[in-house]
Amino acid sequence: MKDESDRQTKIALTKVIQESLRNPEKKNEFVREGTIDLLSELCRSKKSREIKAFALATMGVLCHGNQPAKDMIMNIGGLRTILSLCSTVEDGSNTDINTREKESRLLSHEQSAALLQKLTYKDEICQADLVTAGAIRRLIQLCDVFNPTGSHSNCCHVPSQYSDKANKLFTDLTVNKKLIGKVHELSKEESTKVIQNLIQSEAEIDCLREELNKIYNIDLYDTITEKDIHISNELITRGMAWPDLNSTSILPSEERNSPQKETKGIVWSDIRLSQVIDAGHFWAHIGGDSIGKSITAIDTFLRSQELAPYPDMPQPGDMVCVLETMASQKTTYRARVLDVSSSDEGLKAKVFAVDFGFTNVVPGMSLFILPRDPDSLPPQVSLCTLSGVQAKPKHAAILEYAAGALRNLSESNEDYISYIFMSSGIEALLKLCSIPNKKILIQVLGALMNISLDFRYRARIGYLGGVKILMDICLQYEEEDDVLLLALGTLQNIMVATVINRSRTADCHGLTIFVHLYLKTTNEEVKNRALRALKNLVGGSSSDSPERKNVLDLTAVMDECPTTQKRFSLSVTGDSEEHCKLSPRRLRTRKKRNRGMIEAKPTHISLSMDCIKKASSELSETDTSSDDDYAGRWTSETDGDTDGESLIKDLSTYTPSYSTLESPGTECENYYVQTHHMPFGEDETHEFSSQTNVHNISKRKIMKSLCAFLNNKKCGTIYIGVRGNGEISGVKVKRKERDLLRLGLDEMIDMFKPPLLHDMYKIDFIPVVRPQGSESAVTRNYVEERYVIQISLLKCTGLIYTIKGGKCYFRHKSANIELTTQEIREKTIHEQEVVYNTEIKRLRKELKGMRKQLAERTSGSDSPVPSSSPTSQPVTPETDKKSHEEVPIATTVQARTDHVKKQDECENHACVVM
Repeated sequence: MKDESDRQTKIALTKVIQESLRNPEKKNEFVREGTIDLLSELCRSKKSREIKAFALATMGVLCHGNQPAKDMIMNIGGLRTILSLCSTVEDGSNTDINTREKESRLLSHEQSAALLQKLTYKDEICQADLVTAGAIRRLIQLCDVFNPTGSHSNCCHVPSQYSDKANKLFTDLTVNKKLIGKVHELSKEESTKVIQNLIQSEAEIDCLREELNKIYNIDLYDTITEKDIHISNELITRGMAWPDLNSTSILPSEERNSPQKETKGIVWSDIRLSQVIDAGHFWAHIGGDSIGKSITAIDTFLRSQELAPYPDMPQPGDMVCVLETMASQKTTYRARVLDVSSSDEGLKAKVFAVDFGFTNVVPGMSLFILPRDPDSLPPQVSLCTLSGVQAKPKHAAILEYAAGALRNLSESNEDYISYIFMSSGIEALLKLCSIPNKKILIQVLGALMNISLDFRYRARIGYLGGVKILMDICLQYEEEDDVLLLALGTLQNIMVATVINRSRTADCHGLTIFVHLYLKTTNEEVKNRALRALKNLVGGSSSDSPERKNVLDLTAVMDECPTTQKRFSLSVTGDSEEHCKLSPRRLRTRKKRNRGMIEAKPTHISLSMDCIKKASSELSETDTSSDDDYAGRWTSETDGDTDGESLIKDLSTYTPSYSTLESPGTECENYYVQTHHMPFGEDETHEFSSQTNVHNISKRKIMKSLCAFLNNKKCGTIYIGVRGNGEISGVKVKRKERDLLRLGLDEMIDMFKPPLLHDMYKIDFIPVVRPQGSESAVTRNYVEERYVIQISLLKCTGLIYTIKGGKCYFRHKSANIELTTQEIREKTIHEQEVVYNTEIKRLRKELKGMRKQLAERTSGSDSPVPSSSPTSQPVTPETDKKSHEEVPIATTVQARTDHVKKQDECENHACVVM
C-alpha cells in the first residue's frame, strides 16, 4: 500500500515538473494553487528520502527564474526544511543504514544543493535567511560528501564502481610491465573497508583468509619509458578516476615544494601485476626477483612430488594443489577452493591461485592434496589498492551545486566570505580543484575568485597551495576559455598587493605560463586577462580591473609598517629621520627600485619558534614560565608567511576574557585571561595590536589610530597585546619599561595639532592571568610582567586633529583612512548639512504647530465651538512652501563653506595644509 502511494506521488510530481518545463507560465499558477506549501509539507513528512528528493526537484523547477516561488518558500519557513535534507547523520546514530537508503539520502542531498543554488542566486534576503540558518556550514560539508572518511561517511557514502574504460586503461598501463611503487601496508580498519567494498562489488574473496591478512596501498610508476608515468595521475588526467578525496590534503605551499620525508612504513619496491580486479584493486607480486625465486622454488617442489588425488569433495576455503594442462604443458600451482559444484560433466571447483591471483574453474580430477612444505609458505601474491584514486561517484553534481551556492553567497557580501573562511571553505574549494570535472571546476573557481577580491584571504589562498593549483589548471585546461578566464582572474586577484603570492607565482613559472597562454589563445578576453595577470606579477596592479568590485580595499592602511621605522620603545622619539627627510620623488624611486622585494615586518608571529625564543632572550630577561605556550607563537590563525595579521574568526563563539579581581582587603582590580577572547571585535572605537614584545610596538600605528578616534568624535581605545581575532596574549613589559612608555606616550601626544590636554587620554597596564584557575581568586595565577596595554581617549573636542606631516585620519569601521584637506572640507560640510537640515525640520514642525494653535484661537473667537471638537485650519501648500523658503538649504551650505574657508586661514586650525 505504501509503495503504491509513493508511486502515485512520483507520478503527480513528475507531471508538475513536465508541465512547468513545457509551459513556464504554469509555474505561477502552481504557486498560487499552493503547490509550494504541499511540497514543503511533503519534505517534512515521514515519506521516504526518494519522495522528498522528488519534492525538492519540483520546488527547484518552480523556483527557477520565479521570484514569487522563492518568496513563498521563505514565508512558510521552507529554508530550514531544505537544509535539514542536506545535513549529515550524527555520529553514533543510524550506523546501520543500508545501501539503498544511503543512495536515497545522496539523491536528496543532490536536489537540496541544486535548490540552494537557485535560491541564493542574486537574492540578498534569501541569502541572509540561509546564512542565519547555517547554510554555509552545510554547503561546505556537502563539498566533502564523497570523502570516505568525511562528515557524510556514515550518512550517504556508497562505494562507487570503476567504469569498463577505466579498467581497460589501467590494464593497458600496468599488466605485463615492470613497475615500481611506494608500498604502504594498510591498517586493520583500512583493510576491512577495502574488503567490504570488494564484496559489495561482487569480487569473489569471501573464502580467502591468509591472502587478505595483509593488504597494501601502492603508488605505481612506470619508469621504463622516456618520461615516467604516474599511473594514478594518468587515470585522473584522462578523466577515468577521481583523486582520493580522503588522502587529498591541502598543504601549505612551503610544504608542497619542500622535499617530503618518507612516511614511516612506506618502502619502494619492484611491482609486477598478476591480475586486475578493477582500476583501483589488483593482485601483484611485491619484491621483484625475490618473489620470482620463491614461486619457481614452489613450482619445482610440486613437480617433484607424487601428488595424491583429493579424496573427498573439497570444501570452500580448503587449500589444494591444482594440476592441469595449459597450452599443452602441465602446470601445478597452489590454490584455495572458492566454490564447488556438480553437474553432468562431474565435479567442478572454482579455485583461486594464491601465488598468482587469478581465478579458475577446474574439474575435480585436477585437485590434489597439497604437500606440507609448500602449505607452510605464505601466499606469494598480495591484494593491493592503487594509491591516490577513487572511482567516479554517482550524483557528482552535488559538488557543482554546492560550490555554485557558495559562489552566489560570496559574490557581494564580505561577511559571508568571512563565514566561508571560518568554516574551512577555502580548503574545501581548493580540494575540489583536483577533480577532473569541468562543471564542478567552473563553480569552484568562481567562488575562489569572489573570495580573492577580499584582500584578507589572498595570502591564505596562496599559503594553502592555491597558486600551484591554479597554475596547473591553466596548463591542463588551456583549450577551455571559460575555465581559463576564471583561473586567470583568481590569479590576478591574489597577486594584488600581496608580494608573497607574486613570489609564489614566479616560482611556479608564472611568467612563462602567462606568456604561453597569451600567445596560444585566440580569445581576446583571455588575452587581456593573461596580460593583466602578467602585469600584476611583474609589479603593477590592475586596480581598474572590470572584474574587481567597487569596494574599499584597506590593505595600504592595515599593512603599512615601513622597514626603516623606529619602534615604540624606550626613547619613543620620532620616526626614522632619514625616512622622513626623503622627498616624495626619492621615496617613489626607492620603492620602484626595490619592487618585488619582501619588506621585513616587525612581528614574530611568522617566525619559527627558535627565532622567537632567541629574539626574546636578547631583548628581555628569560621567562621561565610557560608563557610561550600561549603568546608570541605561530598559530593556525596566521599564514606563517604574511605580515602576521591574525585570521578573522567568529567573535560570537568566543569566551569573554575581561574580568575584575576582588580580594579581601584590596580594591577591585581588572585583569585579562590569557588565550581567551575579547567580548567585542575591532570597530570604530576599538583597535587591537598583536605585538607581544614591547620593543616591536609601532608608534606610527598608535598615532594614526588615536588621530582617527579623535576625528570621529567617539573616542576609543587601543589594546596592545590582543591579536586581530580578539585572542589575548599580553605584552611582556617590565616596570622600568612601563614608566618609559608613559613618558613616550606624553611625547607622542605633543605631536598632535591642536595639542591634547593630559586629561583627554590615559594609559593603563592591565595584568594577564593564566587560564588555569582564573575563575577563583585563590587559584588565579598571574603571568609575570605580562600586561595588556590600554591607551584610551577620554574626551573628544570635535576639532579636526592632524599628526606629524599634516596627515589627518578618520576611522572607518576597523581601519584608519587618511583624508585630504578637500575631503575633510566636504565631510565637514556634509555633517553640518545634516545638522542644519535636522534643525530646519524641527523648526518647521514647531511653526506648523504654532499656526495650528493660531488658527484654533481665531476660529474660536469668531464662532465658539465646544472644546471637545476643536477645528483647525490646514496649512495650504502656498503657506507651507513659504515656510520652506524661510531657511534655504543652499544658503546654509554656502554659509558653512565660507565658515570652513575662514577656519582654514587661521593658524590655530587643526587641519593645516602642508
